[in-house]
Amino acid sequence: MSDAVAHDDDQSELIVVGPKDAIRRARPLPPFGQMGIEDLTDEESDAFIAALEAL
Repeated sequence: MSDAVAHDDDQSELIVVGPKDAIRRARPLPPFGQMGIEDLTDEESDAFIAALEAL
């Protein structure tokens, strides 16, 4: 059985793969200090945090 799962031919960039292939493709996260979003304004940051808190 193939690890790849069929996906629509709608030219989307979403690729669905099976668990084994997902694990094979996984990469470690960068250090915490490098995970920020550059050029994010205070207003955008506040809106992001508010959206997370609303969940």
